[in-house]
Amino acid sequence: MHINDKECAAKHGANSQPAVVLFRQFDNSPIVHSGNIEVGAIVEWAVAHSVPTLIEFSEDYIDPIF
Repeated sequence: MHINDKECAAKHGANSQPAVVLFRQFDNSPIVHSGNIEVGAIVEWAVAHSVPTLIEFSEDYIDPIF
């Protein structure tokens, strides 16, 4: 979604514009991208903050699951 409301952006932690904020259904706090606003940087950031749909249950994935 594209929004141009500075009050709304500040409410979610985006202190500068343009900004990218990630909202996840299982997480209450939004994640604000503070890096470069270019496609490659945003994709890399989004992948780093994503959780796989299917994961093997092991010690490595306890934090993302719970």
